[in-house]
Amino acid sequence: MVVKPYKDSLIGPHDLPIDYYGFIAVIFGIFGALLSDTRFARDLVILSQVLMALILANTVKIIIVTLKNEEDQKFVEMVDH
Repeated sequence: MVVKPYKDSLIGPHDLPIDYYGFIAVIFGIFGALLSDTRFARDLVILSQVLMALILANTVKIIIVTLKNEEDQKFVEMVDH
């Protein structure tokens, strides 16, 4: 009995079956990237709202302290005279 040497059959890339697992992985990857991007955008909107509230609160505080100091100065001037 004579054994023949093994020969690969030539198969081109277009002859291979579709890689469904790879295709599903790409789809889930795209979906995950879009989902994380929308969460990031939502967090940025919330962060900007928080920063605007802090800026507004500090601005009001500065105005109130400034007005209070001016009133105190006027009171001190009234008492001194």
